[in-house]
Amino acid sequence: MSNKFIKIIPHITEKAFTLASNNKYVFVVDTSVNKNTVALEIEKHFKVEVQKVNMINIQGKIKRGKQGMGTRKDIQKAIVTLKPGHRIQIFDTEEESKDKKKSSNKEK
Repeated sequence: MSNKFIKIIPHITEKAFTLASNNKYVFVVDTSVNKNTVALEIEKHFKVEVQKVNMINIQGKIKRGKQGMGTRKDIQKAIVTLKPGHRIQIFDTEEESKDKKKSSNKEK
């Protein structure tokens, strides 16, 4: 693996939060990376264990503007399934964070 920086951005939508409750997380990644590279980067950056990675290629839409026709750039999404017991804090919902605060207040 090269020392090249790989862009991995969390894709935060309603559907992504629904998948997060099933221990699946959605990221927008470079179109040039593969599943193994994504798994290694997620494990290194978030310190979790990856069970499976699914990739989705989305072609850019054709749009019309003042200068004529153009296209949006192509994107690639990675749906990362983590092993049981592992979580990524970015995707915690407000309800889960409230529950954690309540449980920590009860312990005190």
